Amino acid sequence: MREYSAYVQCANADTVTHALVDTLAQVQAQLIVGLTHRNYVEDLETLRREPTVQAILGGHDHKGRRGEVDGRLVIKAVSNARTAALVTFTWQNGKWSRTDTPCGRVVVAFLSASKKRNFRCPVYCQFEGKD
Repeated sequence: MREYSAYVQCANADTVTHALVDTLAQVQAQLIVGLTHRNYVEDLETLRREPTVQAILGGHDHKGRRGEVDGRLVIKAVSNARTAALVTFTWQNGKWSRTDTPCGRVVVAFLSASKKRNFRCPVYCQFEGKD
């Protein structure tokens, strides 16, 4: 477990994740997608421990990464919104399917022109076909 400064209040992320996934299962969530700010290896481990999580879209790593565990996705964009990926979940024939597409480099001029230096939205997600 990481050591944090005294001013940082941080629960054990794995315990919190498991409790949240259990709660979502109790309310019969049909699709569970995690949004994290952990490193790539930790996200892969979460997928190994939580078989009902279908994907993790995350930050923290400064290198773009993509991996799968039993067909379930972990995707990380490059830091500071320099790249993007589009992840699409589609309900079809009674089940969810997923596609993901790297969208390449985000135009830095857009960020500068908008004066939104804190803009952080490296992974976009959309859902189709389910009411």
